[in-house]
Amino acid sequence: GSSEDPTFSRFLRDLGLGGMFAMVSVDQNRRKVRRSGVVARIEVVDVDSEGGPLDPTAVAFSVVGRKRCRVVGPSEGMVARVGRWRRCYHPDGEGAALGWGDERFVDAPTGTDDAEQEEGQSQGGLEKIPSNVWTNISVDCVLDRDDSVALDHDVLERAQALLPLLDKWVELASDQDTYDNIDVVASTRRIKGKPGLCVDPDRLLRGVLADLGERPPPSRPTDLAFWGAALINPLPALGVAPEIRGRVLEAENACRRLEILEWGVKRSIANLEGTSPL
Repeated sequence: GSSEDPTFSRFLRDLGLGGMFAMVSVDQNRRKVRRSGVVARIEVVDVDSEGGPLDPTAVAFSVVGRKRCRVVGPSEGMVARVGRWRRCYHPDGEGAALGWGDERFVDAPTGTDDAEQEEGQSQGGLEKIPSNVWTNISVDCVLDRDDSVALDHDVLERAQALLPLLDKWVELASDQDTYDNIDVVASTRRIKGKPGLCVDPDRLLRGVLADLGERPPPSRPTDLAFWGAALINPLPALGVAPEIRGRVLEAENACRRLEILEWGVKRSIANLEGTSPL
């Protein structure tokens, strides 16, 4: 991708090629930051420094998720200083800009023994630091054990049943004729309510599938769930499916991840067929 956000440009320049950072999402329903995310590695970073080496103006970048992670902190009422795109960080208030500030996090699931927040991560310790200066936060890397133990028969059946659904989704989503039906909702429509997209869906999804690699088999349900979530919520966006990536990351086990993916794929297929628009 690319960005002209100066704070984001400095952040990527500071971390540099091979740098790693934790990336989480926002639960829009609860208006809080999710605890679960991924550790991302910077694979490409090309900073435009027209304003001088200390003032980058734009950045071209590529980041790749390496492993799942969870932000460390109290199970309830957690507040931590993290980066987030908000209108209040934009100098003119005309759009969202990246800035660092205190954000509320969703509560951890019942029974989760989360580590205590380190001093300085929360509101009191860092309140005087400017919003364009990034700071550290502790994360735990999450080890997926679901696929390394004997799998429940129901989980395998659910994973197997997802394969034809995913194939059908790709067939519908990559076909330009699908979007001639104006009842199909897609955020990439050239003109809302009119046929046609501003992207080539077949080319976009071929690139996404190449990046994702071979589809994991049903015997690896967790990997299959993450693969499927990344497929129907691709980057660059196509905008034809409900956003499920954050929910899949938060799910407590493989069965729940597959349930979320199944719901997301079926809901998106109904949209692509024009029977139940998003």
